[in-house]
Amino acid sequence: MQQMTKEGDIKDVKRASQKQNKKGIDMWIYPISQIEGFRIPVQVKSSAIQAKEFQAKRSNPDEIAVVVINGVKSDIVAKEEIIRNMAIWISKNVQNAGIAKVVKARV
Repeated sequence: MQQMTKEGDIKDVKRASQKQNKKGIDMWIYPISQIEGFRIPVQVKSSAIQAKEFQAKRSNPDEIAVVVINGVKSDIVAKEEIIRNMAIWISKNVQNAGIAKVVKARV
């Protein structure tokens, strides 16, 4: 994920605190910045089975994005999965995400 920060795909990644980790958050992704916007809570698993088990145990499975990262996936596939799961999390957790705002502006 540090590579995604260097390439400009995301603004920053921070490790979760010990207290947050106990609640299932491994890290926070800041897609815009640490000051404005929002942060995405992420749980990292090494297999799809572990990811499904993690979500099945939660009362609200959409509250934490889950990504599967392992040595079998290429960097490009892992990056695409992270971006896809960020988009899913945003669509389910950020009010008005994806809704275009109409503005009156001279053309």
